[in-house]
Amino acid sequence: MDGLQVNPNFRFTFPCMEVFGMKVNLENNLGGVEEYRNGTVKAHFNGREGEVIADLGNYIQRRLHNTSFMHVFMNTDLFNEDIRKNMSGSLPYFAISVVLVTLFILVSTGDRNPVRSKSLEGALGSLCSIMAVISAFGLLCYLDVPFNPLVSVTPFMALAIGMDDTFLTINAWQQTDPRLTPKERLQKTISESASAVTVTSLTDIALFSIGTMTDTLAIKGFSIYTAVTMAFDFLYQITFFAGVILLSGEREYRNQKNLFSKHSPPSLTMDMLFREYYAPVLNNRWARRLSVVAFIVYLLISFWGCCHLQVDMNVSMLLRDDSPLKPYFYYKYNFERTVVTVTVHVQRPPDLTSEEDVDNFMGLVTLLESHKFSRGADTSLLWLKDYLRFIEIDTVRSADPYERFEEFLNMFQYQTYAPDIRWYKNESGKIVIGRFQFQSYYNTSGHWSKMTDLLKQLRVQIKKYDKYDVSIFIPDNAMWDLVIGCPDNTIQTVGIGIFCMIFMSAFFIPNYDSIFWVSLTLASMDLGVIGFLSLWGVTLNPVSVINIIMSLDFPVEYATHICHCYYKLEESNADEKIKLTLGKVGWSILQGGLTALAAALPLGLVRSYMIRIFFRTIVLVVSIGMLHALLWLPIFLAVTARREAVRTGVQKQKPKAR
Repeated sequence: MDGLQVNPNFRFTFPCMEVFGMKVNLENNLGGVEEYRNGTVKAHFNGREGEVIADLGNYIQRRLHNTSFMHVFMNTDLFNEDIRKNMSGSLPYFAISVVLVTLFILVSTGDRNPVRSKSLEGALGSLCSIMAVISAFGLLCYLDVPFNPLVSVTPFMALAIGMDDTFLTINAWQQTDPRLTPKERLQKTISESASAVTVTSLTDIALFSIGTMTDTLAIKGFSIYTAVTMAFDFLYQITFFAGVILLSGEREYRNQKNLFSKHSPPSLTMDMLFREYYAPVLNNRWARRLSVVAFIVYLLISFWGCCHLQVDMNVSMLLRDDSPLKPYFYYKYNFERTVVTVTVHVQRPPDLTSEEDVDNFMGLVTLLESHKFSRGADTSLLWLKDYLRFIEIDTVRSADPYERFEEFLNMFQYQTYAPDIRWYKNESGKIVIGRFQFQSYYNTSGHWSKMTDLLKQLRVQIKKYDKYDVSIFIPDNAMWDLVIGCPDNTIQTVGIGIFCMIFMSAFFIPNYDSIFWVSLTLASMDLGVIGFLSLWGVTLNPVSVINIIMSLDFPVEYATHICHCYYKLEESNADEKIKLTLGKVGWSILQGGLTALAAALPLGLVRSYMIRIFFRTIVLVVSIGMLHALLWLPIFLAVTARREAVRTGVQKQKPKAR
């Protein structure tokens, strides 16, 4: 076909195709034809193919329905359709997530003073995430970026992550002086929250942009959609939602501008609860010690879980739990995979006129056949073995070992080798073997670990014979490559992600202590997520790798919010800085975490492995993130500040001692 595409004697046009200058009408043969402007056929669709496959499936199932045979009908169209169902099955739950998030926003942003209440503004803030999803999906679909099943969780992520910025902006507005004009309050709000929103948004975009560099198409597609969605969300936060806040401020200013002459004592708010009640508990010496012990126990459990993380992958992970194709893959992976057919491709065959070269190549064959999973020499179907025996039988051996090659292939018992060999006659009429392939069989008992070991070891063995340009192929080769590359890809992606997050945080928070604690928080949270996912029964595969990449996003948001606010304060007393920091952003961080849980909660009802892993990851990330942001990180910051104060005090006292 490749030759026809460049052959000037063939022009695939519609309705007539040119073949050696002759017109051949194709209107009765092709249906649903798409053409380029010059008349060249772009694509055609056989409308009856799907009908024939569907009718065949229905006929087979009717015939087997009343029999005692256990059967599963499987074809590519059914499999693709089942994946599409899994992809679209979670989208209806997005409406439930929106309702739950909206209800939480109405409750958490309300105020006993109806004029100061920001419930409506918080609900409008969720529109930023919804508009971001619509804009990103519309743009990428217009650009023909593939939409894979894993992308279906992007709307839930956008809703969970985007609301965090909304809460920060609302909280910053509420802490401004109500006696100022709306524009002045907006300026102070933006100056307080914009840097935090910017650093978290840019780290979101950078993090998922890293995922686009992977070789796994599913991860790449998910990362592209999520990165673009985060970019749109940031755009709408600084434009649309800023306008919403300003309009809300003007309404508030008109209704309350004469009420602030009376300074009534403020009622208890969540900000005050964090500042006046929770922060003093963290500043207690015994509370700090217990927290450090809990952190050490957390690290030990997380590390133990990471050590027991297993790698596993099968196609059925992309299907729903109630998919009728599940039994097919169960039998396939537990029975068919017992014996593995390995096809060995030889691009530069040995020279049969050189006995040394032939012996060297047969050494490769012997090496492959001596593998621990091989059943011996009889399990390789190699034409060269039979051909060497064939020419050895000849009493008068020819000087040219290729002389009887054509005769060999024409014999009945050896005709099965013909499709495996590509050969031709050169200008002098001599036979030249261009390339060939052969099969070797191995028994792995269906264990994925043995399969990956087999593939890795065979690849190492064939590298010793690179002069023959040998490559191997096994069924589901692409899937096994994913399994083999998963650990390295995960370490590489997580490492690059953490490095980029640290760099971004350092750019916006240029403080050595901040960089250190953000780095520690990122590493600690990702260690915890991976470790506890392993203890929760999750294996390492492309689906879980995506969730691990996603888990990097929440830690950096929580850590940067705390560190950014902490190091902006001018107070020198560490306890006071912790009180003010938690009073400013503690409630916003908790709101963001609870919103993420509310957004992901409906996904726990979806009967799908892929969605279930996403739900578990969100639960772990939010839970572990809250512990770090609201418990351990403030304590570590305070301890660092106290030690720095002690060191500075000692240095100041040294001149006096002299």
